[in-house]
Amino acid sequence: MRIVYDYQIFSRQARGGITRYFAEIAARIAKLPDSQVEVWAGAHFSEGLDSSLYSIIGRFVPKIRGVRVPRRALNRQFTKHHAQSTPPDVFHETYYDACYYAPTSSKRIVTVHDMILEKYLSDDPKLQEDIRAKALAVRAADHVICVSKNTRIDLLNTLPIDPSRVSVVPLGCSFSPGAPGADLARATSRPYILYVGTRDTYKNFATLLAAYNMSPRIMRDFDVVAFGSVPITSGEKDQIAALAIPLERVVHRKGNDASLASAYAGASAFVCPSRYEGFGLPPLEAMACNCPVICSNTSSLPEVVGDAGLYFNPDDPDELAHALETVLYDRNIADALRAAGLMRVPHFTWDQCAQATRDVYARALMR
Repeated sequence: MRIVYDYQIFSRQARGGITRYFAEIAARIAKLPDSQVEVWAGAHFSEGLDSSLYSIIGRFVPKIRGVRVPRRALNRQFTKHHAQSTPPDVFHETYYDACYYAPTSSKRIVTVHDMILEKYLSDDPKLQEDIRAKALAVRAADHVICVSKNTRIDLLNTLPIDPSRVSVVPLGCSFSPGAPGADLARATSRPYILYVGTRDTYKNFATLLAAYNMSPRIMRDFDVVAFGSVPITSGEKDQIAALAIPLERVVHRKGNDASLASAYAGASAFVCPSRYEGFGLPPLEAMACNCPVICSNTSSLPEVVGDAGLYFNPDDPDELAHALETVLYDRNIADALRAAGLMRVPHFTWDQCAQATRDVYARALMR
């Protein structure tokens, strides 16, 4: 079976969750019997590809402001040429493009990671092209992979697609179970509550700040660490000031996977207040790093966390404040969550994800 992954995500992200997903499964599927894997990367700027594990057709071209449109046009023509000359058995699109040149003789596979655009950002005029392209890609696909049962339900409720063409394949965890090592570098000198990722709109970071403000002893004893690429914004600083939270109590950190693993392992608790997740990798990563998880009771999060987290209503700061006090000041509960988390992590591995994805390809070829 000859399998191709296209250029799209690798010319949109240097690093990121979707890039990691395709790099992880491509590396593992390449090792499975009767699997020849290629990445038609074109002019890409991804830092996650590895030519020692699979064939990469294309070249690294650094990201330069103002060349996105020419890069995309070049990559479309690159894909059209290869699709006509050497069409594979399976063509897995790594993102969504309304004007696209997938090989007509190949089985087209698309992965839907979430329905955030449709549920929360559908009124944004800047995102209409992405929403339209996603709908067209899903309808044109021979089979669609969803990363959670909840995402599959949301997809089927949003777009007219035959349910038999939609499978669920959960993601894996890139962090090894247990503490990351003896060289742990704490995110702050004080005990801290950890938040990971972007913080705007549905991510609901504001509710964490509001809950933090509700408990004087939590504010006295713990910092909030926001780990991610974006520093604390002026709007967040305004909210922090309005809540009378000392600005130094809310700390921004960023870094690579090793830094993130250390941040998880050093945290007194990890909090995921998001109103919606297509899967929810950060809670899984936190569990792998032996960090107790406090998380929203919405969307796909209960699928991932199972009985290894303390849940709360993401629209109720008081409920989150109570959950924080429970975990932060009851060692028995925190230790029970840590133990349950470490037992939960082996249910989500990239090896399992890759094998299940390869099985989807095989079924698509039989139709």
